[in-house]
Amino acid sequence: MTQPPPNQPFGNPGSQPLGIPGATPQGQPLGQPQGPSLQKPSFAAPQPSTYGQPAGGAALVLAGWGARFGAIIIDALVKFVISFVIATVLFVLFADDPFSTVVYDEPDGISNLGGIFVAAFFIHYIVLSLAYGPIFMTMWNGATPGKRAVGIRVVTEAGVAPSFGVSVLRESVAKTIVMTWIGGWMFFPWLLNYLWPLWEDQSRAGHDFMARTRVVNA
Repeated sequence: MTQPPPNQPFGNPGSQPLGIPGATPQGQPLGQPQGPSLQKPSFAAPQPSTYGQPAGGAALVLAGWGARFGAIIIDALVKFVISFVIATVLFVLFADDPFSTVVYDEPDGISNLGGIFVAAFFIHYIVLSLAYGPIFMTMWNGATPGKRAVGIRVVTEAGVAPSFGVSVLRESVAKTIVMTWIGGWMFFPWLLNYLWPLWEDQSRAGHDFMARTRVVNA
């Protein structure tokens, strides 16, 4: 009778020990699931060679400062053009003589239609600045036209697109009123807010802290 070689378990050679089907592989702790598990979203530092959400779905890559700055410039230009067009159309429709250079004969009156146009422009720009971010971010999964153009978007700490209420808090209250209008009067708070993501480990600006948001690659 042929004897099994020494140190070879009885049964099929190279297989797992007899009578222990599905035995835990070497190095795999007993009772630990082998499949992927649900994880709380985490945020990775900006990486020039990485774009978008990794295949695992757990980590979102934070947007770089350059992309955020580019989005700010594009959004400012979009708001400028929209406000200019609206102000021009309304001015032409409602002015008695839109192509005249004189409005009032009184010494203290407004003598230049350009002043009226500038006032109309800034009124629309102010209103648009408050509504622009929340409207687009609600429709476009956390992105404005500027953010969409450079491939970034805003998410909450849970890694999902912000609601309309969170968008209002971030864009209208924190970013526009507090950081831009109020902070802009002293200049340095406004400047510091936009430079803060350069050294903050989660690339957050002041309005991100207030709204508990992050800016990530789309």
